[in-house]
Amino acid sequence: MDLIGDLRNRIELNRLAWLATNGCKLFAAKKAIACFHLDDDTLNAVSNIRCEGDEEATTAVQEALAIIEHHSGRKAEVWLNPYCRPPTLPNVLTSLGLRASSVFFTLVAEPETVRAREVRNLLIWEVRRESRPTTIDAWAVTFQHAFERSITMRETEAWKKAMEDQKARFFVGFRQAPTTLGGPWPGHPAVVGQLLTSHEIGGIYRIGTVPTLRGNGYASAMITHIAHKAAEAGLPHVYATIRKPKNCRIFEGVGLQEVTPQTQIWR
Repeated sequence: MDLIGDLRNRIELNRLAWLATNGCKLFAAKKAIACFHLDDDTLNAVSNIRCEGDEEATTAVQEALAIIEHHSGRKAEVWLNPYCRPPTLPNVLTSLGLRASSVFFTLVAEPETVRAREVRNLLIWEVRRESRPTTIDAWAVTFQHAFERSITMRETEAWKKAMEDQKARFFVGFRQAPTTLGGPWPGHPAVVGQLLTSHEIGGIYRIGTVPTLRGNGYASAMITHIAHKAAEAGLPHVYATIRKPKNCRIFEGVGLQEVTPQTQIWR
């Protein structure tokens, strides 16, 4: 499936909006966008490079990388897709000492076509801005276990603000069994996910299952639930961007299709 025209543009804009709602700082550097996150190195990147020639591109990339390193104290990636300019950007990046290391896989579907097998013991809650703090805590606890990393107060505050501004929707799924993580919840926090609705498309993000509960179909059920919420909102497409090839199978298993071209990650 080719990623073309208007759909590509909507995905790019939705992705930038998602980065902003998750605590990233976005700077429109000269002819490129610099994104940095103080707590998640995987989001430190230069993207959307639009230059007329190699010299201009070299300057733009160097300036954007310098901005990110200055603010975060860390090195950044360059996210390069075939719509960046000029076409000789791979040569430019190579001259700067960067190498293509991996890719982002983009998968797309019409939301009403996304289907997963029924998981009877999973209850999914949406964490709304008026939710009790314990519900927001459930999201945070599940996220930490699912992604196996701690979170900071900055991230928690960014998520709360996104909920208040209704820029992103947060979901947490509970396995209906005695909880071992604590909290007044209807079961064991098992899986999380986000939906970013902007630019007439739904971005599916932060799908993660607690390690001890993987293999039960919870991630597939969460993806399906989020896609159906996008359909209810009248969005014609949903998409996901994936770093790990093995995770593509989960999304493909519920109906999303890999699209081309992909985004290269340069380090």
